[in-house]
Amino acid sequence: MKRKTTVTLLLAGLMLAACNKDDSTTQPTPSKEREDISLTKVEQTIMGLNNSFALNLLQKVGADDAGNILLSPLSASLALGMLNNGAVGATQQEIQEVLGYGDITRDELNAYYHKLVSALKNLDPKVTVGIANSIWIKYGFGYKLDFTETNANYYDAVLDIVDFTAPKTASIINEWCSDKTVGKIPEIVKANEIEAVQMLLLNALYFKGTWTTAFDPKNTCEEPFYNQDSKATSVKTMRNSELSARYIAVAGKYCIAELPYGNEAFNMTIVLPEEGVSLDAAMASLTADGLHTQLNTYIGHSIIDVKLPRFEVNYECTLNDCLRAMGMRQMFTDAADFSGITTDEPLCVGFVKQKTWCLTDEEGTEAAAVTAIGMVTTAMPTAPIQFYVNRPFLFFITEKSTEAILFAGKISSL
Repeated sequence: MKRKTTVTLLLAGLMLAACNKDDSTTQPTPSKEREDISLTKVEQTIMGLNNSFALNLLQKVGADDAGNILLSPLSASLALGMLNNGAVGATQQEIQEVLGYGDITRDELNAYYHKLVSALKNLDPKVTVGIANSIWIKYGFGYKLDFTETNANYYDAVLDIVDFTAPKTASIINEWCSDKTVGKIPEIVKANEIEAVQMLLLNALYFKGTWTTAFDPKNTCEEPFYNQDSKATSVKTMRNSELSARYIAVAGKYCIAELPYGNEAFNMTIVLPEEGVSLDAAMASLTADGLHTQLNTYIGHSIIDVKLPRFEVNYECTLNDCLRAMGMRQMFTDAADFSGITTDEPLCVGFVKQKTWCLTDEEGTEAAAVTAIGMVTTAMPTAPIQFYVNRPFLFFITEKSTEAILFAGKISSL
């Protein structure tokens, strides 16, 4: 897995930070000027499964990357949801199983995502959520209208026909990503990455929320943050000594606090391992059902004394290896079946790439993500391997059938 990261704290779907472990007084839940999303039983099931995928993705990426992580499981799910509409047979089954959806039909999934995205955009007037999808297709590529129309109807995916070999195309794609993320993700692909691409699926996600109760900058000061190696770093740390939030301590594991944004339709859920419990151990023990049950055990709010570092995160990763390890194998191979997209040329997934950014300070949180899925033909010509004998080398003269070595030599200089 390729990755690039510049961070001061670890987060991913769930954002990991700091919370206070002292006992607190339970308070009544504040009134809200908002409406919750109403889900059917099927949609509730899909939501739970989607959250399981989010945690599984975090755990898999976290197992491969010892550094700081920021992922957008929702962005990845939406991009893979669009791809799922063109997958057939075992390829489609693997995608649905890894996403956690099993026997749930594509129509049910599409309807759920359409409802969820529409609701998220308008859920809280004090929080900005932007979600955009697009499909970019190579000039002359024979695609099926059912695939693009389904994604247009359910995902509002716009279609553009481009020449992926033209240097300007990468700039056009990156401008779209920058525009949809308010300039926070200015680049997702480079020109040489898309020369062989036949189709590119993109999801862009943007979030900006102000805290329900802002942190007073006057209370921000330098305090130690103890890194994974136990060494302390002095960081700007915000404080709110009387914050109303849902809070629960799980003995021997971690404590959880939900810091609300706006009218409390959105939260930053913070999971802080107990002292002596490693972050990896806490992360491995998390389950979507467990978090849901634990938080809903405490319906009311508590008054907690919160210290939270300011942090900014930039993260980039190619998810191919992680998705393979999770079970999405066939879509990356010549056996991939995307005949729901085209029957002219067999396609497979060349790359699943994600870039993310997040800033959290006294006012709130601003975050953005772009997920790109590059589709290539399964019979792609490969570049020749470079073998330049321009330095000292060994050589052997051998017999082919027996592999007997007749001569062995070393050339140090010529």
